[in-house]
Amino acid sequence: MAIDVLRQFGYRLGRTRVPEGGKSWGMVQGMARRKVGHLWREIRTVAHAMDERTVLTGDEIADLTGLVNPSFQGGAA
Repeated sequence: MAIDVLRQFGYRLGRTRVPEGGKSWGMVQGMARRKVGHLWREIRTVAHAMDERTVLTGDEIADLTGLVNPSFQGGAA
């Protein structure tokens, strides 16, 4: 299902093969695993803060983690 949803947003993914100009699902899983490992400290920090307060703003998360909260123009997130 995740592959189908991502495909609707223009991502080229394949379950059993790598589509031209795209990635296999295994490649996507590996990239996600590495990214989560890299950001695990920040993920835990935000999770603990959300355990105390259910809602955090992007700016509050940026302050807690030291990550940048980019401003987006023309849309809502």
